[in-house]
Amino acid sequence: GGLAARHRVEAGEAGVAQRVQAHQTRHGGAERMRFLAAPLDVRQPTDRADIVRAAKAAGLAGGVLCIDTLAASAPGMDENTSADMGQLIANLQDLQTELGGFVLVVHHSGKDETRGLRGWSGLNGALDCSIAVSRVSEDKRNTSRRWEVSKSKGGSDGMKNEFALEQVLLNYDEDGQP
Repeated sequence: GGLAARHRVEAGEAGVAQRVQAHQTRHGGAERMRFLAAPLDVRQPTDRADIVRAAKAAGLAGGVLCIDTLAASAPGMDENTSADMGQLIANLQDLQTELGGFVLVVHHSGKDETRGLRGWSGLNGALDCSIAVSRVSEDKRNTSRRWEVSKSKGGSDGMKNEFALEQVLLNYDEDGQP
């Protein structure tokens, strides 16, 4: 059993290898990062135990556990109900307690970004911090982005900064295209 036995590569996961290669090309090694590209359900005690065991074995307890995405971490969950989301949030808090450090969860806004996070309205209240990342321009070729602290429990809301995504050339295809 366990996560390793259920490992499978999906389309989105294939991009992780390219991102790691780009990071190493631009910044050098990524010795303190590990990626688990396996389906998981953080509502399941065995999956949570596998995550904790893997992080501790790699010497990474007390760091940042990134869950990408919230919906993928609990397949079949109803994002609109307080019962399902409350259980998921409690499970993520359990992971944080067991590992130390903090849990960073990637979640998406709905179709109308001005309405905030997708799903249950109480989600934002359950978060310690929420940072919204958005495009600066409607032009999809424009790599400019903005992050803004939309909620910070015990801190200041509203802090923001613009940045640009940096493309790193890894190779050329058979037609000589990057």
